[in-house]
Amino acid sequence: MKLLLVDDHTLFRDALVQYLERAEPCISITLAKNFFEASDILKKNTAFDLVLLDLRMPGMNGLEGLSTIRNDYPELRVALMSGVAEPDDVSGAMELGAAGYFPKTLSGKALLQAIQLVLAGQRFMPLG
Repeated sequence: MKLLLVDDHTLFRDALVQYLERAEPCISITLAKNFFEASDILKKNTAFDLVLLDLRMPGMNGLEGLSTIRNDYPELRVALMSGVAEPDDVSGAMELGAAGYFPKTLSGKALLQAIQLVLAGQRFMPLG
């Protein structure tokens, strides 16, 4: 499994990487600290099974970052993450072709299950 994890919070990135690497020893994770860095990475390499993109961080400008990636790299699966799952953000993301919308309130186990669901071709969004 090859992931591009894009989040501006170092502690969250580090904790998620540690959890995922323990749970999935064969995982390969590339990190970006903002949308601009993620764009630079994708210009050089699009061989990712999933891009996990934080909704609120530098360069995202709402759902524009998701829209840009979906337009430039339509073959990539992209899932959004956010500390808050606002209904308008969730529905907007899904309309733009997000493979999933992962609230940061999910447990590590639930997030891993959601990632696996998305990688199996399903879509994931929070209930409620």
